[in-house]
Amino acid sequence: MMRAAPIKPNRAARRHLLRDERGAYMMEMALIMPTFLLLVMGTFDMGFQMYAKASLNGAVEHAARTNTLEQNSSDQTAVDQRVRDQLANTARYASLTFSRTNYVSFSDLNNPETFNDTNSNGA
Repeated sequence: MMRAAPIKPNRAARRHLLRDERGAYMMEMALIMPTFLLLVMGTFDMGFQMYAKASLNGAVEHAARTNTLEQNSSDQTAVDQRVRDQLANTARYASLTFSRTNYVSFSDLNNPETFNDTNSNGA
């Protein structure tokens, strides 16, 4: 019965393996790259969120200006649809709900005024 002798690397081979730095870059890259990609993707996501919020604010401000005119008060659904269309360009799967409140002045922001329907159209 023959037994294989254990393989013992000689000193020169061991010293060569300890000094060999090939592949160190790949190990450093494997440790750093997930963190770097997470940072970059988070930055892009924050930028997109800021853009979507600015786009929504612009559409809502335009709708608010349009709603303040008495001639547009009868067509609220068209104004709402324009806001939805504007947001669909940016955030396709966003869901919107609309509520309107009128205020007499800026100091009465917690106390909405009663809405007087001057043209009796119910809007």
